[in-house]
Amino acid sequence: MIHPTFIIMSSEKTLDYLEYEVNLLKPFKLSELVTQTKEAISAFGLSQKTLSNYNYEGFAPICCYFAEQNQEDYSKELAEQLVLETRQKYKLGLTYRSKYQNIRRVTALLYECYKTGTVKWSCLPNWKTKQLGTFFSNALSAYVIEKSNSETLSIGSIKTYKSKIIQLLAHLEEKGHSNFLRVTRKEMSDCITVLAKRYPCGLDSALPGLRSFCSFLNEKQWISIDLVPVLQTVTAKRRKIRHGFTHHESEQIRAAINRETSFGKRDYAMLTLAIQTGLRAIDITNLKYGDIDWHIHEIRIIQHKTGHPLTLPLEPDVGNAIADYLLHSRPDSDSPYLFLRSSPPYQKLENRSASGIATKYMKLAEVDRTTIERRGFHSFRRSLGAKMLEAEIPLSLISEVFGHTHMDSAKPYLGIHETQLKECALGLLGIEVAKEEFQ
Repeated sequence: MIHPTFIIMSSEKTLDYLEYEVNLLKPFKLSELVTQTKEAISAFGLSQKTLSNYNYEGFAPICCYFAEQNQEDYSKELAEQLVLETRQKYKLGLTYRSKYQNIRRVTALLYECYKTGTVKWSCLPNWKTKQLGTFFSNALSAYVIEKSNSETLSIGSIKTYKSKIIQLLAHLEEKGHSNFLRVTRKEMSDCITVLAKRYPCGLDSALPGLRSFCSFLNEKQWISIDLVPVLQTVTAKRRKIRHGFTHHESEQIRAAINRETSFGKRDYAMLTLAIQTGLRAIDITNLKYGDIDWHIHEIRIIQHKTGHPLTLPLEPDVGNAIADYLLHSRPDSDSPYLFLRSSPPYQKLENRSASGIATKYMKLAEVDRTTIERRGFHSFRRSLGAKMLEAEIPLSLISEVFGHTHMDSAKPYLGIHETQLKECALGLLGIEVAKEEFQ
């Protein structure tokens, strides 16, 4: 078996990756790294208040902590220890949330600068995001690079597959594996059984990615036994009925937005767009200036999920809401994207932030989220689907409006149409008699 560190050197990206891994072994003065990191983030256009908070609640505590440990060189482990201790203090109510967040943010900035020599603005991962060991991390990086270069998978599919593979590798590490040498088919089967509990829609959503990764390992000869047969199991899909919003609830949510603020105008435009078109949250955050034809009142996009083009009419309500935001509230930025962050750096709004926006106004409007499960922007999509069904619009046309690649994708909307479901019910009269004759 050949170690992935050597195999993947055929890629220029991987050569750079291995080169910086070697550089990580070299000591780096913390004071010099702090200076370099501060210079890098100065280009983000952050406010003086934010920079001050980073300095006094981030850089300063980290420097003091290292000094107390008599450590002059940067240490990733020591910085993460401070984050962990600060988190514990925050959970006990011994420090402010802002201080914990700033220490965590600055720790991530320092590490990125240490790895790459610069810093790019990005969202912090969730606290419990698993960091894999070197072998598994290199193998996963090689897989992502190869699939990206071969263009056999879309960017969205690679991202989805990667999240499933990380869960698999993290579970193997928990079982004491640092590579694939001693992984058996039984262990893989047990692992899949454990992971199955995390997927509400069934293993059908995870197995394709895991099969793809294990096939890749076989091709590279980084694995001692073929694990693909274990992943060929046919699983039953689990369907969860998700409800949309009623017309009244949708209007309640829009009414809860303060349209006098800049971010309020942005949020109103995004939610109006979701209500009127049923677009996915990621397609709304990906919307660019060139996607809207104001002359013929059309929105033309390439869907992120399917990669297929979709053309929708630009209704007056949507057009007016977007125009109000663009003309009066959108920050001055060269970004081609319509919807931007409301504070510096003025970059494209992330999909995760969009979900938070929907949840925020659901709470303000006091829309029920406990007895009826809702999923933010996707619930607006469900609402439009149900509304179109009530208007007796054919399922084929609904699929076309929603940009589905297969008409079966529209079938879940049938499950929430109570009126039409009642018409399908069979009468029970006569069952008792038939039972007696059968006996």
